[in-house]
Amino acid sequence: MNCMKQSTLLVLALTVAGHGQGLPDADTTVTYQPDEGVRPPVVLSQTSPRYPEDALKAKFQAIVKLSISIGSDGTTEDVKVVHGAGLGLEENAVQAVRRWRFTPGTKDGQPVPVTALVEVHFRLRYWRTLRLTYQTAPDASAPVPTLRFLPANGKSCDPATLALQIGPDGRVSDVRTVLTTPDSINQRLIESVRAWRFQPSRRNGVPVESHAEAEFDCEPWPAPK
Repeated sequence: MNCMKQSTLLVLALTVAGHGQGLPDADTTVTYQPDEGVRPPVVLSQTSPRYPEDALKAKFQAIVKLSISIGSDGTTEDVKVVHGAGLGLEENAVQAVRRWRFTPGTKDGQPVPVTALVEVHFRLRYWRTLRLTYQTAPDASAPVPTLRFLPANGKSCDPATLALQIGPDGRVSDVRTVLTTPDSINQRLIESVRAWRFQPSRRNGVPVESHAEAEFDCEPWPAPK
């Protein structure tokens, strides 16, 4: 018996946006600058820049601009920072872009080098609570949140649902995943929820254990200017 209740010179641009599980931490735009009569390159593979931990902790967003040359063999050469940002952003951008590979630009059917400008937009995402529902003992009051905070992420993330237990002392324990997302994001979210505090559920004036289910999604912060 359940005893709980529910209470785009030629400009061609390629943009890769980070949405969903396992996709980029940064939105990347490539603007090719081919000479007259040159067919621009076509990207074959991209390594996504990762959001540096120091920048993530500082909630730092920025745009890194790189100048690159795409060789006649399709490799990325001569990567230079045109506009840096600090906190490891340009280093991570350069490391990733050096590993990109292309079908080379061509002129009269022959492969030729082409220069390009790469913009890496490091954007933070933040978790937000969509739903928080409680299950309490019969005739017990619902808990009341007194401290809640959620982590920022340098990665796009899928929705997540967590189940949690709220003790008579208002502390959260036994946090488990109901709807899965990537493990690294899951752990950051779970650690934050464990630090939540509540005025506990009460029955006949006595604090009692209760349970809750929280649904989250992840949205981008405002773009850096």
